[in-house]
Amino acid sequence: METVFKEALLQQKKNEDDSAINEIAELKLNNLELQKQTLEIKHEYEQQIANIQIEYEAKLIKCKNEVDSQRKEYQQDLQKEYDKYKKEIEELKKTNETEKQNTCKMQELQQKKVISDHEIDMNDTITNQLRMECQILKQQLIDEKQYHDQQLEYAQQQQKFTQQRNTELQKQLTEEKAQRLIFFQQLQQKQSEITKQLEQNVKNQADRIVHLESENQSLQSTLSALREQIEKLNFQEYQKRIEMQTKQLEDKDKYIGKLKEEIEKININQLQDNQIEKVLKILKSVDVSQ
Repeated sequence: METVFKEALLQQKKNEDDSAINEIAELKLNNLELQKQTLEIKHEYEQQIANIQIEYEAKLIKCKNEVDSQRKEYQQDLQKEYDKYKKEIEELKKTNETEKQNTCKMQELQQKKVISDHEIDMNDTITNQLRMECQILKQQLIDEKQYHDQQLEYAQQQQKFTQQRNTELQKQLTEEKAQRLIFFQQLQQKQSEITKQLEQNVKNQADRIVHLESENQSLQSTLSALREQIEKLNFQEYQKRIEMQTKQLEDKDKYIGKLKEEIEKININQLQDNQIEKVLKILKSVDVSQ
């Protein structure tokens, strides 16, 4: 019984330890998966932010180049027109044309210059709008980066919490192992004490049986002597005494036989809980006066 009890305790302890180890392994696996997802999200959003920045910087450079190119073309065209009309005015002056024609040419030239300046202003307005759009996009990128930084911080906090939980579980498992070991040692000590007590009780009962058998033999010898005296004296008083002693002797014989049967049934190494209680009841029921 002791071996079976130990094996049951060890199997229960092993099952609990395996369960705790599996729980810790699962938490570690979840922690690694969370770290992997966090790194993937971080890498993905960093790549998206970098791509958006590259895209809008390229767009801004392209727009700026187009505006500069158009401005340069307008300036070149304006300069050509201005030179052309200036040359015509000089030719007109040379040919002594009327001042009115010169004035008309100058007004026409100024109108073209005003139109050209307006187009240049429009190009500057478009450039400013593109710059504002780029600023808005840049602010959006900053906001998205802050959001993803918050997500990353939350993931790191979850990872820290998981690590703390793993540490607490390992500490709890160690404490439970120590408590189980102490309980198992106490149980072994108690079982050993009970076994020793039962062995001592069985030994005492065996000694008691030997003593009773010796008394029985002594009583039989006395009975035989009394019978001889009764046969010689033939007194009623001695007959009654012999009958009483015979009855006592028979009662003791029955008691000794019953006690022998009970003790022979006992196997200390294979005692079960109900058998231990039965042996204790038998030992308590022994009449010391007998």
